[in-house]
Amino acid sequence: MTMSAPTDDVPVAARRSLRERRRDDTLDEIAGLAIDLFGRRGFDEVTVEEIAEAVGISARTFFRYFPSKDDVLLHEFERVHRRLIRAFLQRPPHEGAVVALRNAYVESSSVTDESRPKALTYGRVQLQTAALNARLIGSQTLFSIELIELVAERMRVDRSSDVRPEVITLAMSSVAAAMFRRWVADGGVGSPSDVIGASLDLLIDGLEHTDASRTTKPRPEPNTRSSR
Repeated sequence: MTMSAPTDDVPVAARRSLRERRRDDTLDEIAGLAIDLFGRRGFDEVTVEEIAEAVGISARTFFRYFPSKDDVLLHEFERVHRRLIRAFLQRPPHEGAVVALRNAYVESSSVTDESRPKALTYGRVQLQTAALNARLIGSQTLFSIELIELVAERMRVDRSSDVRPEVITLAMSSVAAAMFRRWVADGGVGSPSDVIGASLDLLIDGLEHTDASRTTKPRPEPNTRSSR
């Protein structure tokens, strides 16, 4: 019979990676159950103790993973962002920054029929929890900076002297966020990627038309003076 190697023989990096994956799984489990409770009863009505009981842990253990209830929603917000970053980094090199970011938003916002209720519940809780807006805006600002840097890298420009990466990122992220909120408000029909993709296409087409109009040579004004 083949015996598995003792834990001590596993490289430290591999053990750390395993610990991190287990911690991430636990974070996702806690957040998923907490968001379900928030959706059914309201964010303010759910206590940490009730979340812990639903997960099967103590309140003390809950605080080892999340400093507060707010951080549960912030964790989900960060998880969605990381999904977007991974999708953007995996886009093929031949795609320009605009197309790559558009496709990354579509990929990362796509939900299956099974995961749609969770995404809808999270969106509803986020919209109804006004007290979290300031923290969510702060987190979004930090995430936007990271994404702007990646867009600048794909464009091979320096974002400190070229505003295009920032303009592209902020414009597309604003549209994507607004369309996710609209998807939630409309009852979560289909996948949010449908309305996000279509709206980003409208934005991209508009930007292209703007570029075309700016590069078209102006027509000379007609000569209204009478000849002498």
